[in-house]
Amino acid sequence: MTNKEKYIQLCNTKSIPVHSQYWWYEKATQENGWDAIVIDNAHGDILAAMPYWICRKYGFRLMIMPRHTQFLWIYVSENAPKNIYETLLLEIDKTCRLNHVSWCSLMGYFPSELLNEAQKRKFEITQRISYQIEKVPASEHIIDLFSSNKKRQIKKFHEGELCRISVDEFYSFHSHCLAQRGKKIDYDRSWAISLLSEAVRRNSGCALAVKNSLGQLMSAVFLIWDEKVCYYLLPTYDNDFKHSGAMAFVTYKAMEFASENNIKFDFEGSMQPSIASSYMQFGGKACTYYKLDYFRNPLLKILLKLFHRI
Repeated sequence: MTNKEKYIQLCNTKSIPVHSQYWWYEKATQENGWDAIVIDNAHGDILAAMPYWICRKYGFRLMIMPRHTQFLWIYVSENAPKNIYETLLLEIDKTCRLNHVSWCSLMGYFPSELLNEAQKRKFEITQRISYQIEKVPASEHIIDLFSSNKKRQIKKFHEGELCRISVDEFYSFHSHCLAQRGKKIDYDRSWAISLLSEAVRRNSGCALAVKNSLGQLMSAVFLIWDEKVCYYLLPTYDNDFKHSGAMAFVTYKAMEFASENNIKFDFEGSMQPSIASSYMQFGGKACTYYKLDYFRNPLLKILLKLFHRI
């Protein structure tokens, strides 16, 4: 059995978060270059495992996170030995060497034991910030979390209806909204159909939207979730309805979904001050996750820093 087959079997028997599910990697990479590191014992019991993606970019081979995959979760068995993270990092290094990887970059809510081992092995560790609501209150109390500004936006909203839209409609709307602001969408329709449609099919995602009485889309967000967390992925709004309160309303409804399912709400963070401020105004509390960078090619490190890619 290959490591990939072992990992798929693990996902089918254990509770693995959505960003690290085998189907997420399969669809997010469009079945191109994903595999898994699996550490097992003599009895075939899996002690630790993680998916990974190797692609070619900037003329180099890289082990990086797939597009819009914010967090890597590493499975570690309760029966794993104390040196499991040392073993795991050795396997990552071995995988990089065998595949001629120049740069390995991973992000996630990593435990201190892994961070300590990574530091010993010359990984560069960068703190990043996401915003979470650990316990979303009941629907009627969600607004109590909001700043006075967000409360005003909710009160202003009086015309619109919540609905779920197809992935294709969401993609077209997101493209339109970004074009209004002179920006280009950073994923293509085939990627959206591949990954987001699979999330919907597995009841792990939906495109939540607000339409006005004329049927015009005002705001939308794609939500993904697992047994513990609901993630606020790809929020967007039409500039014509920027001051309508529609974006605040769809966010409120996304949080209501998390409340009804008794799971955490994660805004997936942003290092942009204006976006971070908005998430805090919805009640999000800052929480730290980590980016681990391991360079096997010093030239690539210089180039990436020169062009502000890291």
